[in-house]
Amino acid sequence: MLKDKNLKTKIKGGVTLMGRGRKSNYINKLTNKDQNFLKALRNVGYLNQNHIKEHIGLTDKRVVNYERDGLIERCAYLNRETKEMEHIWRLTDKGRDLTSTQMNLDNFYKSSSARHDLGLADKYFSLSQSDRDHWLTEADLRDRLYEQIENLQEQREIARAEELREMLQERMISPPDGGCMRGEHMVTFEIITSSYGPAELAAKDEYVQEMGVQYETIKI
Repeated sequence: MLKDKNLKTKIKGGVTLMGRGRKSNYINKLTNKDQNFLKALRNVGYLNQNHIKEHIGLTDKRVVNYERDGLIERCAYLNRETKEMEHIWRLTDKGRDLTSTQMNLDNFYKSSSARHDLGLADKYFSLSQSDRDHWLTEADLRDRLYEQIENLQEQREIARAEELREMLQERMISPPDGGCMRGEHMVTFEIITSSYGPAELAAKDEYVQEMGVQYETIKI
């Protein structure tokens, strides 16, 4: 029922979720903090307790209510630095549907691994609010490359357009994990783990060179 856009009403300070003839949910209204929470999960995949409490400001009770409604899933994660198990959270299919319908967001970040995604979340929350508001997921960045290929086609640079299509198919060109728009300039970020090989890194470099964007790598 949350998929019905007619059930969404805008109110000051958030979005009220309404359901016809159904048992009321624990989450009945999306506050600004809720929207920042769902947007962050859409943008980076996993969040830990520090991200949620310190950077977003959600209470433990609110997080539990998201779990009760089946919007997020709690997972166990072994922190390599502390050697302790921690709880981390990600969106469920129901949570993605809610985020898409109520906040008009798509192109959800496709998770790589918990450790990798938490590194991306750390970078995400180190940025300004403006940068986070203008965040682009890897899928968004891929769409920008498709647009570039279409532009080359229209400019009759057929050979280069076909070359880029083949490189995409062969995974010889690949967008970074995320980025943001700063005015007309794009800044992109890549979290690098020990599992990254030369070919994978070269594919990221190809994207950066083709698109002419700023690029920052963060090793974890």
